[in-house]
Amino acid sequence: MLNGLNNNTYTQSYKASINSKQVASLSTATNQTSSEVLGYKVDKDGYFTDEFNKQAGIPSDYKIHSSTLESLVRSNDIMDPDIKNFKSIDIAKTVGNAYRLLAQVVGEETLNSKESFSADDIRNFPQGFSYDRQSLQVDKRYASASEYSAVEDSFVHTPTKTISTLFYNGSLSIGPDKQIHPKNVTYIFNNANGGKENTVIGIFMDPHGEKYTNKDGSITKGGLIAGVLNHNLDIYEGETTAIGKYGGYDKNINTKEFQKSFNAFNAMWQMAYGVNFSKADDGAVSMLPDYMQDYVRHRQSLDKFSDQEDELSFKKMMEHNLKMLKLLFGEIDKDGKKSKDFMDSFLKFSMPPLNLVKELNENPAGKYLVDMLGIKRDVDIKRRKGELK
Repeated sequence: MLNGLNNNTYTQSYKASINSKQVASLSTATNQTSSEVLGYKVDKDGYFTDEFNKQAGIPSDYKIHSSTLESLVRSNDIMDPDIKNFKSIDIAKTVGNAYRLLAQVVGEETLNSKESFSADDIRNFPQGFSYDRQSLQVDKRYASASEYSAVEDSFVHTPTKTISTLFYNGSLSIGPDKQIHPKNVTYIFNNANGGKENTVIGIFMDPHGEKYTNKDGSITKGGLIAGVLNHNLDIYEGETTAIGKYGGYDKNINTKEFQKSFNAFNAMWQMAYGVNFSKADDGAVSMLPDYMQDYVRHRQSLDKFSDQEDELSFKKMMEHNLKMLKLLFGEIDKDGKKSKDFMDSFLKFSMPPLNLVKELNENPAGKYLVDMLGIKRDVDIKRRKGELK
């Protein structure tokens, strides 16, 4: 759901969160000098200088055009909060991550062998790989798109382990010769939006392949990085939203631990404040970390859970959430952990407001939840929260 803000309002709302050198958002793109884009110097043709390459940790002969990263930033900034993984993008770290994957999959020896790569060269690159989403460590490469396609159907994805093609591939249908259609393998600047940026809902960026394509059709080294940026979201790095953390895009937290805490938070707050938290006041919301405040306020901006909502619907919601929590704590017990251990993890993310336990104790369902968590008094939460800081 788009928030309906115009460009000026949207830009102003993000200025406070910008780090002028490392973290990029649309506001920096609209506040640049003729020789600086997104906080970094560019040459007369719009390519980032060696200063950026050093910050990103990539070789100096990989020339990245500023239009590529401007599009990446814009497509993220206008994304709907329901699916937005990053509040802001660290463009240097993101480009560095793209190079890291590229070097592991293709190999530095191959990359150092020439300045540009033909369609045949790209077709001969490993076409797929499996990797750790947080460390970006590649553990297996698949020589052809056909080999990758055969494995993809049965691959078991986890919050930290997945499989991907190196570049966007518009069709994984196998031809009679058991090869993926050649154009889809080598057209690395394409996407599901025809290779264009979506200026309404975001998601799709324009890598500006024309900035990396030579007259003979070969692609520069910088173009290979742009192709990876165009396809793989796991290389993005920056300030994650609650949705991004839940989706495994924050490389600094345990995704599975966060998901359990987030699910418990939703259940507890819905029981206390309604399905979209509409009854939570500013005092309760302000006690949450910034990313959770953004999440709650977005939920509150949706259709409110009316005070006139019939009692039966509310009870059904309570029953659903309690069943979910029972399953959640059942999983924890299977892992050999205690409820209190989970509560410590829960509090580490500073999710529940300190007065919530008292409120929950005032209704039977809430009392059951409090007892199950092993928390009896507000002071317990205050003390334990302080210990975790």
